[in-house]
Amino acid sequence: MQTVPGHSARELHVKSERLGWVVFSALPVITALLLVVHGGRVVRLLYLPMALGIGLYLCFKFPRVYIAYVLMVSSFSALVNRITASQAGLVMGSSILAAPLGVTVLAGLRSWKARLRGTQLLVFALPLLGLLYAACVGIYLHGISPTLIPFVFWLTPILFGLFCFANEDKDRSLGKMFLRSLMVCALLVAIYGCIQYPSPMQWDLDWLSQMQEQGAAGSMGKPESYGVRIFSTLSSPATAAVILVSAILAASQLRSRWRFALIVCYFWTLLLTSVRAAWLSLLLGAVLLMVRATAKGWAQIAAGSLVLAAAIAAGSQTPHGAGIINRFMSISDFKHDTSANDRRQGIQEASKLIKQMPFGGGIGYLSVGRVKFDIVDVGAFAIPVELGYLGTAFYAAGLLLALSSVQFKLLYKNPYVTALSILSLIPLFLLADEDLLNSNNGIYFWAPTAFLMHSVVFPAIQKGRSSRKIADRQTALKQATALARGAL
Repeated sequence: MQTVPGHSARELHVKSERLGWVVFSALPVITALLLVVHGGRVVRLLYLPMALGIGLYLCFKFPRVYIAYVLMVSSFSALVNRITASQAGLVMGSSILAAPLGVTVLAGLRSWKARLRGTQLLVFALPLLGLLYAACVGIYLHGISPTLIPFVFWLTPILFGLFCFANEDKDRSLGKMFLRSLMVCALLVAIYGCIQYPSPMQWDLDWLSQMQEQGAAGSMGKPESYGVRIFSTLSSPATAAVILVSAILAASQLRSRWRFALIVCYFWTLLLTSVRAAWLSLLLGAVLLMVRATAKGWAQIAAGSLVLAAAIAAGSQTPHGAGIINRFMSISDFKHDTSANDRRQGIQEASKLIKQMPFGGGIGYLSVGRVKFDIVDVGAFAIPVELGYLGTAFYAAGLLLALSSVQFKLLYKNPYVTALSILSLIPLFLLADEDLLNSNNGIYFWAPTAFLMHSVVFPAIQKGRSSRKIADRQTALKQATALARGAL
């Protein structure tokens, strides 16, 4: 980029992105106007095409804004669907809910630019091989139609990771935008969740009532004040918890006076989701931060723990705070916990299927309705049911390479890297409860991992280029010296 006298390259870059942010804001603004003027039917018809068109433009013109756009659409499309349903009636499988996946998969159109070397290539190639194997098995057993959509769900997070790797720059602007957008979206999710618990919106109550009438969302509480397990702007408490846990750990690395206020806000809403696996994942992330923390870091962690403990104590004194405390206490009594027992039975059923089908049921097996357990509640055990031993081995090998080549080399180098390192581990911690890798939520693993790998590769490339330049200069100097001596 050519600079203009009196203007830095950074200033020109920000000015050029203003158009991108205007286009970014078009989706929420137009959606709100359509809801007010024309009602839910028009929004249901136009939301997906608008989201895809704006996403396509941002993907090619403004990658940084596109990163924020993906997180925004993923965080708030479910809320748009509920508002639409309150005006035009609930429709199962509404096209609005396809917007997060559709917008994210557009990243594949610019993933070809990725220049992967060695281990970085294997990190992406091995999971892709595992998915291709399972897709072939699925097409053979179930046909193309039942396999295609689940395959896209598996593939999309990897494509988004490749996009992040391919378009990141030396200033780490995409990675920083990812963290910033995550915390902003999580803050809105947290604020809405805090309101939803005592005073849920009518569209939330109507949606939850209708879903429970159809036999779904039974674990999300009662559609009444202080009876709902908070799902905020998302479609389930577990999805909201993933964003909130990630935001807490990202905010812990901020150098801002607002850090503790953000963490308390996120944490309070996380408690209201009552997702125990997310609580344990947050604990594991905090332990990793404490392992190598300095004395100042320990003091900050201790202060933060006291603040969070005070928030829990304050909540337990409310008329409806006992439910959160009971949920905490149930962690130590899994034998008599209904949810844990159901999950244990589901894992047993999944284990039987894995033994019966060593080659896997193929991608699409879980979506054709042949299983006797809740797919969500068996976590990582659902993966080999579809991918089989071979596909799971390929996919797991890619994950292990990502962890070994990125996490432990860069952890604690600086706050940016530490935040990404911890974030990429959270979806893996949650595999005990829910498989996030075969959905759009997989971006919370693949995006941080891609940014971390770029942090490894880019300095290495720059160092290599600098070394070659120095060597070339030394060689040219030697040749010039030899010629001068020969002339004398």
